[in-house]
Amino acid sequence: MAGGRDSLKILSRSELRRIHSATMSVLEDTGVVFKCDKALRVLNQAGARVEYKKEIAKFPESLVDWALSKAPSAFTFRARNKAYDLRIGEGATYYTNGFGSTNVLDLKPLRRRPATLKDLEEFTKIADYLRYVHYPITHCIPQDVPKRFVEQYVALAMMENTSKHIYSVTFSLDGAKDLMRMGSILVGGEEKFRKEPEIINSTVCPTSPLRYTSDASERTMEFSSHRVPFGIWPAPMAGATAPATLAGTLVIQNAEVLAGIVLSQVVGEGTPILYGAGSSVMDMRYGTLAYASPELGLMNIAAAQLARYYRIPSYGTGGTIDSKMPDQQAAYESTLSNTLAALAGVDVIHDGVYGILESGMTASKAQFIVCHEIVEMVERVVRGIEVNDETLAVDIISKLGPGGDFLAQRHTLQHFRREHWVPSLTDRSPRSEWERAGSKDVVERADEEAERILKTQQPEPLEGDVRKELEEFVRSRVKQDGGK
Repeated sequence: MAGGRDSLKILSRSELRRIHSATMSVLEDTGVVFKCDKALRVLNQAGARVEYKKEIAKFPESLVDWALSKAPSAFTFRARNKAYDLRIGEGATYYTNGFGSTNVLDLKPLRRRPATLKDLEEFTKIADYLRYVHYPITHCIPQDVPKRFVEQYVALAMMENTSKHIYSVTFSLDGAKDLMRMGSILVGGEEKFRKEPEIINSTVCPTSPLRYTSDASERTMEFSSHRVPFGIWPAPMAGATAPATLAGTLVIQNAEVLAGIVLSQVVGEGTPILYGAGSSVMDMRYGTLAYASPELGLMNIAAAQLARYYRIPSYGTGGTIDSKMPDQQAAYESTLSNTLAALAGVDVIHDGVYGILESGMTASKAQFIVCHEIVEMVERVVRGIEVNDETLAVDIISKLGPGGDFLAQRHTLQHFRREHWVPSLTDRSPRSEWERAGSKDVVERADEEAERILKTQQPEPLEGDVRKELEEFVRSRVKQDGGK
C-alpha cells in the first residue's frame, strides 16, 4: 500500500487557508440548498441560519469548526473476513474498483449491451480476487432487475460474492434503510450492527452547485443516525456547474463537503466521513464531463491536501477513462490520475482499479485486469527506494569488484522479490516466445485472465442462515411491492 504524509502537494499552506476562507464566505453568505424540511430544521436548531422559503442553510464558521472537530480523523472499515479490515486515515492508500456503469463491453464477439445482475456478481467476484481492490464498490447497475429494488439486488449480489468490506450503492431513503437492514443480517443482528455499523459504507453526492436533493439530504441523515461511514462526493464541472477556474471549482467542492459534514455530525456526532473529490472540467467542445482529464488529477491532489487540512480521510478519484475501448488511450488515462492520487496520499482512491470505459458508462472485464496491473505499477513507484546499509550493498559491491556477477549472490536472492516488480499481465518475454503463445496483445491476455478468475475464484461463502435470510429479505421486499 502507498501512503505516508510526505506526499505530493500543489497548494501551499497559505493557499489552503485562502481556499478555506473563500469557502466560508460562500457557506456564510450564499449558503447551500437542502431540498428537505427535516434537514433544514435540524441545521437551524444547530445554529445555521435557514431561509425556509428558499430552502437555503447558511453556516457560521463556528458551526463548521464544531462539526470538523467531531468527525473522526481515522476509523475502520470492517469486513466479513477480518483479514480484510481496513484502517482508514492512518497513512495507507486503498483502492476500489470502478463504479456504476450501466453497460458492459464484451470482446468475443464485440458488443456493447446493458449490464445485468450476473455481470455485477462476476465483477464483484473478480474484485474479491484482485489484491489491489481493497474493497469492492458497485461496479455496474443491473438493468434486468425491478428498478424499484435495484439497491436491494445490488447489495445482495455484493454480499454473496465477496468477504471484503463493501460499498453498496443507494439512490433513495428506502434503499439506504434496506441496506442497513441487510447489514444487520450480515453481521448477525441489529444489536451487533449498532456496535459495528462499519461493515458497509456508501456515498452521498451533492448536486453542484451547492445543492443537496431530498434523497441526498435524507440519506445523509439516515446514515449518520446509525453512524454508518459514508463519503460525501461532489463532482462539480469547471465551466459548467462551477467556475471555469480550478480554484473556484475547489471552493464549490469544499463548500458542498463541509455542509454535508455539518449535517452528518449534527444528526450523528462521530459519524465517519470521507472527504470526496470527483471534480473535473467540462469539455467545451462537446458539453461533456472530461472524467480522465489532467485537471481531475490536479483537483485530487488539492482535495487530499484539504482533507488533511481538516483532518478528515480523503476519498479521491483515480484510474478514470474516457476512451470507448480498452486501448492505449485507456491505459494512459488510467495511469495518470492513479499516479497523481497515490503520490498525493489519498486515503481511498475510488475507481482506482477502474475497469470502466466511456466516462463511467461501459464496464469491461479486460480493462478491469489491465487497470489492476496499472495500480500494481503505481504502487511500486509510490513505495520508492529503501536506503539502509543492507540495500546500499557496499560489502557485496566491494567483494565482487569491477566486472562482478551479482546474479548468483545470496544478496540478490534475498532482495529481488521485494525490490523488483514482477508483472502478471505485462509481457516481457522474447518475441519468439510471445509468438509461440499466440502473439496476443495485452487486451486479449487480460480478457483470458478475467475468464480464468471467474472459473477458479470461490469467494468465502456466507453462512447458510445468513444467506437464506438475506435472499428472503430481498424476495419479501419485492413481493410487498408486487414485483414492480
